[in-house]
Amino acid sequence: MGTRRVIVKRLSGSTKMIQEAGARVCANVAPDRARPEELACGRSIRASRTPYRQSFCLLGPCHRHSLRTDLRLGSRSPRTSGILPSSVTETIDTKPPFSRLTTKPRAWLAGYRRRTLARRWLRGDGIEIGALHNPFPLPTRARVRYVDLMSPAENASRHPELASRNLVSVDILDDGEKLDSIPEDSLDFVIGSHFLEHTQNPIGTIRNHARKLRKGGVLLYALPDKRHTFDRMRALTTFDHLVNDDRIGPESSRWEHYRDFAEHVDGFEGDGIDDQARKLQDDDNRIHFHVFDTESARTFFERTTELLDRERTDTRLRLAKFRPNGSECLAILQRV
Repeated sequence: MGTRRVIVKRLSGSTKMIQEAGARVCANVAPDRARPEELACGRSIRASRTPYRQSFCLLGPCHRHSLRTDLRLGSRSPRTSGILPSSVTETIDTKPPFSRLTTKPRAWLAGYRRRTLARRWLRGDGIEIGALHNPFPLPTRARVRYVDLMSPAENASRHPELASRNLVSVDILDDGEKLDSIPEDSLDFVIGSHFLEHTQNPIGTIRNHARKLRKGGVLLYALPDKRHTFDRMRALTTFDHLVNDDRIGPESSRWEHYRDFAEHVDGFEGDGIDDQARKLQDDDNRIHFHVFDTESARTFFERTTELLDRERTDTRLRLAKFRPNGSECLAILQRV
């Protein structure tokens, strides 16, 4: 299966003419699925320009919120004879082309940004905490060991939805918030991808991770944006709340986290909220204790580095990079 693409061999003629030619092709190939007037104005034509050619990917049907490659043809036969001008030829691509005009390139683009960040910042010896079935992509110069509180078999037993997944082999069994088994000043990087929101004391966790780094080492964190997860109905976690968890201890707020999760994620009401919260607590369920969006995550990392700096210890950090990445945000904290 392929995506029909019209390739303009030379840049003669106006863009409007090329779009209208594409609209005629789509209208001819799939008249019941594409409206020529929408295609002609460019809503369903994705364009990429180079100094030597101009190409348009013809899509149908038109969707107001996401332009998807729905017009897929298995052969070159589509009744286009006599429709295209002499300067336009047609080809079939085996893979849909990427375009910046698509509103949902997120899966591909999010992975690309992760790989780019890893190539820029990760090298030497490090660890990743709680990778499960989705380890962070690594460059060849980075050597990683995987840390988890439980073995893959225990994880699969505790979380049946992971039983069919290919879980990474765990090299170190340890609490990812404390990393007691790892010597200080021994690592070049620590990765926590979708990990910090599960911790009961995120500030204390970052402090512990920073102690394990050599000078110049980095902490790489990925935090989910609540607007794209099951947390979307929950209130954002304030920085004052996180400071309180760090100074007093997370025990003071744990019960309220479980109740909040039971009500706004599991959907319980009335007495059912407390019953479900008690079940989560008895199971020591590692829910999303804390909730962030992009802006609150940036504030959290900025103010955490400032807080650790004021402590005047050897584990000072700087926020070297912060980047929204679709349904998550990526942060690099470097030890200085």
